[in-house]
Amino acid sequence: MTQTRSRDFVLHAKSPQFYWEGTGQLSIKTFSNGKVFYRKNKGFFAVENNRYLLLNEGAYTISIDEAVSVELK
Repeated sequence: MTQTRSRDFVLHAKSPQFYWEGTGQLSIKTFSNGKVFYRKNKGFFAVENNRYLLLNEGAYTISIDEAVSVELK
């Protein structure tokens, strides 16, 4: 029998500027104190204070460019 191990991550960070692109797993993205932008396939999404985005597995980009630190929960 073959078993696969999932890689579960819980991230918590703060930053006023950030950019990343790559491949991620199914995840829920939520932030406070600002706005974060995601690009997934041909869609663009803005996640604002105390809202969330459900992202399917695959490639995406994230960018933050705010005057104050945005908190990733």
